[in-house]
Amino acid sequence: MNDKIMKSVPVRMLIELSNKPPRNISHLSKKIDCTYSYITNEIKRLKESGFIYVKDVESSRREKRVLLTEKGFKVAKILRELKMVLEI
Repeated sequence: MNDKIMKSVPVRMLIELSNKPPRNISHLSKKIDCTYSYITNEIKRLKESGFIYVKDVESSRREKRVLLTEKGFKVAKILRELKMVLEI
């Protein structure tokens, strides 16, 4: 059960974004090994929950960067600590 929760896509996204922010959506989908459209849907949910925000890249009309909010950083820190305790 713990393994499934910690390996869920939203949890992995928050941890990944806390490790090396900011990430573009394409890189995030490759790193987490999910489709671009699936990651886009998860981004929408995490954004609505106040964990992340999306920022346009000035040099590109199409590229977007995904960043953690303060709330997102706090949750990601807790998730990383929990992951270490569970040794996953």
